[in-house]
Amino acid sequence: MTDIEKLQKHGFITVGSWKRNETGQHSLDLNHEYGLLKNVIYAFTKGDSVQYIGKTNNKLSIRMSQYDNPEKSQRTNIKIRNAINDSSEDWRIFCFHIRKLTIPNGKIHNNILDLTPYLPISINIADGIESSFIKAYSPPLNKRR
Repeated sequence: MTDIEKLQKHGFITVGSWKRNETGQHSLDLNHEYGLLKNVIYAFTKGDSVQYIGKTNNKLSIRMSQYDNPEKSQRTNIKIRNAINDSSEDWRIFCFHIRKLTIPNGKIHNNILDLTPYLPISINIADGIESSFIKAYSPPLNKRR
């Protein structure tokens, strides 16, 4: 089973890509609706393999724009942007996000598990499971050098 098949089995969906343009650079193509989502776990794939997994509490479109135009101090963004541009392949963008789900003792809305009125607590699912996805896939760009 490929990494992409595993991502899809885990509930990730394709939301965009980094497509190589005529200048040899990669341009961001992100679905507008999914770009508005917050509290998202996202994955970048090249070919059939996961290259990077991250999360954002901001809108996905804002986070992707930080890879598109990284600031000098954003070392991880620069490293990932360089890896994308150094590649001759297009990269796909996947995201994991639960919009709405009712469970016996609470509800999930936009990847936030709300346990009130049972407990006065809300849990950001993206914060809680990002490291588990990284451990499961061992993406090369998540490794510290």
